[in-house]
Amino acid sequence: MYKLGLGALLLCLTLMVQAQSVVDTHMLNGDCETCHENGEPSINNEVENRACIECHGSVDTLDGPYHQSHSYLMMCSDCHKVHASTPVTDSCMRCHH
Repeated sequence: MYKLGLGALLLCLTLMVQAQSVVDTHMLNGDCETCHENGEPSINNEVENRACIECHGSVDTLDGPYHQSHSYLMMCSDCHKVHASTPVTDSCMRCHH
């Protein structure tokens, strides 16, 4: 019982951290041009996804089971809504309901 409670607490804390806007942490290391061409968002997120890979590596090399299992299906922006404060898990519901 205690282990379940601790696990649930850790999961909640993890989701709270993930719920912070990705842009907040990325602005500590650069500016809009770090991810956007000329500081403007692209229509299809192609520029932004390429910027993710340049800094973080390709999806299939990242840690975690979600990156590995979705590397051939999805792009970074499919799950990581950079300017939104929604947890990554909200994106899962588009396919897994």
